[in-house]
Amino acid sequence: MPLRASLKPADFYVKAVFVLLIIMLLSDFFKEANMNIFFVLDTVKRIIWSSTVFLLCFYFARGRVHIPLSKTFVFFSMTAAILSSFQYVDRALLAFLQLFLTFSFFLQLTAFSNINFSFYHFNKLRNFFVWMIMPIALYAIIESLFGFPNLYNLAGYTIDSAAIVRGDISAPTTIFSHPGNLAWILSFAACLCFSEWVIIRRRLPGFLFAILCVALFLTMRKKSIIALLIAVIIILWITRHSFIRKLFSIAIVVVGSLLVMIVFSDFFDAIISSARLNDPFEGTLTPRLKLLLGSWDIASSNFPLGAGLSTFGSLTSVSSYSPLYDQTGISSQYGLSSDNPLYLLDTFWPMLVAEIGFIGAAFYFFCLLELARKLYKYHQKSQSNEVKFILTVALMILIKAFIESLSTPIFSKMPYSIFIAVFCGIAISIARRERLLR
Repeated sequence: MPLRASLKPADFYVKAVFVLLIIMLLSDFFKEANMNIFFVLDTVKRIIWSSTVFLLCFYFARGRVHIPLSKTFVFFSMTAAILSSFQYVDRALLAFLQLFLTFSFFLQLTAFSNINFSFYHFNKLRNFFVWMIMPIALYAIIESLFGFPNLYNLAGYTIDSAAIVRGDISAPTTIFSHPGNLAWILSFAACLCFSEWVIIRRRLPGFLFAILCVALFLTMRKKSIIALLIAVIIILWITRHSFIRKLFSIAIVVVGSLLVMIVFSDFFDAIISSARLNDPFEGTLTPRLKLLLGSWDIASSNFPLGAGLSTFGSLTSVSSYSPLYDQTGISSQYGLSSDNPLYLLDTFWPMLVAEIGFIGAAFYFFCLLELARKLYKYHQKSQSNEVKFILTVALMILIKAFIESLSTPIFSKMPYSIFIAVFCGIAISIARRERLLR
């Protein structure tokens, strides 16, 4: 096959990811300004998502597909999901849709890893992400430290004060309606800059990483901050060759973090306490804890395969309100009812445990673990700094995403899952071309 023809899917998906990032950055504005435009943009996202499934089917039809994950783990996890869904036949179509959503990350990863991506494509993606997000990071710092108005409010839209206020401190949101969205995109770009700084040893990425960390710290989103910190520590342990250097590098990060905590104690008190104005959950369990306990009861009652897809904590279980919410008493809780499902999509692993059971969730976990193990193995085998850099980016993003998945459906939520899958897929694609998969 000619090289130009083989690179066409790679060129398309690089541009598609560009479009997805722009849509993500502007979707909050359009959602408020014009629902018709927002609907069009949301349709574009779904088309891009669907195209990865069609591409994967095309590869399978040609018999030329490389599966980057353990076939056993994927097979048993999806089998548990399908078998468990026969309990609610009336939700069969919703369960079928949820099957693709739940396993969307693995489907996208397989599709992307079979495309002949090159260093050129990776560099275009990395540069686009970093330089699109850097102005947002700078404005977040200006907004927080100098009292500049956030751009969302400046456009005439209202932000819920409970989402941004922690104690007496307000978090920046820039162009977003919620600081959590800003924190995620900042931490994602930070992974790209930190990996380049550590592996390629350029000063500019290190400087950009510092700016992104300051902006991330000001958002006061402990989930993203902790996820990035853990990812940094693990990457330092992996990339440092001697045991002494490993300990020294990690000690610098830990001591530096402690010094920042001491100097900016007010910020950390606000981050840790997460005190909100008019907190509706004061003195009660948070929605995430209620969903966690509810998922455990459901999985135990429907052992070992769970209650089935589209029944608990998933997108389709909310769009067509699942009867399990009434049966477990969750529907009577604030933010979890059918008329106000504000927090029903705030979990991931409880959703898996409830819908595909303990066994299905365990195999799902082993799929992610297997992917991390392979990326690490390729990283250790590579002799090229450029390839190590790409593999480090993929591994760091995956680690951060796993930590975030403890409280967010990051692997089944678009476009987050595509952003993670495309960088991991590029890493595996290049590793395959470099003969590291042996």
